[in-house]
Amino acid sequence: MPKKVIAIGGGGSGSVTATAGALTSNSVVLGAGTTDTKVAAGFTTDGSKELDIGAVGVGSGVLGLKGTTSGTATLTGPAAAGTTQNPIVSSNAISVPVDTIRSLMLGTGTNQGFSIATTAGGNVAIFKTQDGGQFANLSVGTIRESSGPLSILYPSAGIFANLGSLQSLNWGSTNAFNATADSNLSRIAANYIGIGSGAQGSTAGFIKTSQTLQVTANFTTTSATLVAVTGLTFTCPASVASKWSFHCHLLYSQDTAAAANIFGIITAQTAPTQLQTWGKVNTNNTGACVMNNAIITTATSTTVITATPSAFGVIGTNADMFQAEIFGTVEAPSNASPTQFSIAIATGSASDALTIYRGSSMWVY
Repeated sequence: MPKKVIAIGGGGSGSVTATAGALTSNSVVLGAGTTDTKVAAGFTTDGSKELDIGAVGVGSGVLGLKGTTSGTATLTGPAAAGTTQNPIVSSNAISVPVDTIRSLMLGTGTNQGFSIATTAGGNVAIFKTQDGGQFANLSVGTIRESSGPLSILYPSAGIFANLGSLQSLNWGSTNAFNATADSNLSRIAANYIGIGSGAQGSTAGFIKTSQTLQVTANFTTTSATLVAVTGLTFTCPASVASKWSFHCHLLYSQDTAAAANIFGIITAQTAPTQLQTWGKVNTNNTGACVMNNAIITTATSTTVITATPSAFGVIGTNADMFQAEIFGTVEAPSNASPTQFSIAIATGSASDALTIYRGSSMWVY
């Protein structure tokens, strides 16, 4: 039966007659222009507290927020809204009050970007959620939890990574985000860091760096003046004063006759404040050796030890290959052209080649 609605107010009165049939249960009544009983399939409720926008066969729900001057900002639901990883799409950036977000996940499906979340203890976790790898390039701003021990990129405090005493920096055995850690850095005690196999406090790991310089191919010279051994040159950092100690292990042999060979150091670019060096050269394989030391304060070639081997022979003859060691500490000044030093050798006879063997090395620390 038609219903008559009387409108009163606004300086007058009138009426709208509704002629439509019964309303669909739990539907929202919309103005229809000519009647007051219009409903739409995309607007329903649960009958008590929930307003639903969108429907299967109609389209994903869209919430529109009009601006006071222009435009409409929208929030659009995903087609498969029952899958929690499918995102709601915002047409505009979203701003929230400081310290109100406790969990944030970026990305979709198997290509999710990263998650930022706080644990029950107040710690912050930042992690790749699916396929591993680098989760973000964070160059500015702050991600931190004031009540937890982890701070990342907190420039005003001069902190770029701050871990709690029982936290470690881990690497997994595969590229999966949840791979079991097999390598890590962790705190052992004040001023002590452990290189480990995955567990906090582990010291079972090893470090491979370019601080271990190596001779990768036999180095042979007939020069009677000091020449740098290829692979055994160290350059101090530029524009900062620094101190470095070194320990060099050499294996050498003479070619055709015993000669007084020279073992030394070449300093270049900016002279060291001081380079204190000492060493020994074995002249046979039963313990006989020559030892000496030197102090270097200029950019020059310096003889440290002169020694004559007890035997000679074709390159690679084990019985004629002897050991030598050179130690030292360099104090380098701050300079844009940094101090550089090289382990160097010279033969006692220009007609008699001197060889430093592949596998000789120098550790700089």
